[in-house]
Amino acid sequence: MPDVCRGCINGAATELRTSCLTKESAQYYDNCMLRYSNNSILGVRDNNGFFRWGEGSNATDVSAFNDSLTTLLERLRGRAAAGGSLRKFATGMTVAPPSDSIYALVQCTPDLSELQCSSCLFQAFERIPRCCGGRREARIFGPSCSVRYNDTLFYNVSSADMPPPPPLLSPPPSNDSTSTTTIIIIVISTVGSILFISICICIFLRVRKSKRFENEIESVESLQYDFSTIRAATNNFSDENKLGQGGFGAVYKVNTTNN
Repeated sequence: MPDVCRGCINGAATELRTSCLTKESAQYYDNCMLRYSNNSILGVRDNNGFFRWGEGSNATDVSAFNDSLTTLLERLRGRAAAGGSLRKFATGMTVAPPSDSIYALVQCTPDLSELQCSSCLFQAFERIPRCCGGRREARIFGPSCSVRYNDTLFYNVSSADMPPPPPLLSPPPSNDSTSTTTIIIIVISTVGSILFISICICIFLRVRKSKRFENEIESVESLQYDFSTIRAATNNFSDENKLGQGGFGAVYKVNTTNN
């Protein structure tokens, strides 16, 4: 929390001004670390001056405890190193067989690169067996990074420390391709049906027109008579049967009774 951090730094600054007269120093507390130097320290990994100690009783199963601790710290090392330029830390918890809880926090100064932070934490981890192997609590503090673990919770749990939420269930596979295929089949079938019906109608109209034309020819041909038949019907073109004069000659009345 900001107030806790601010109070810790103010207290460390006061103590440094009264107890340290050297050109370079670092003070480590539970909630903060304060360091100063007459040399540039930003972006520079410092692997010297690690301060370490182990406390508490030994784990129930030392071998299992160490294995679980190593796995937890390695996971947290990657998360902390990947942090941004404002903070590089990670917290986590695991249970070592048979029932030893392990809470851990790893942290680098945010001015370090990802590689520098990862390397610094790795060297801090190497110092744990020398002082604290099998112990349920230990602290390794250095100018550029620090490690702490305990069998009880010692850090504030916040949303940034919690593991990411489980991924949402994947939506069912989309049926867009199936729907598209179905639509294409329906369209092709509809167009094909319309085209087939149109062709049938065209063929029907053509056949009908052809038959009508043939019937008309037969009707015209049925009105044609040979000359002898016409002469007999008009009584040899007699004046009695003459109706008048047309553009193509005389017009005669046909005597059907004689035909």
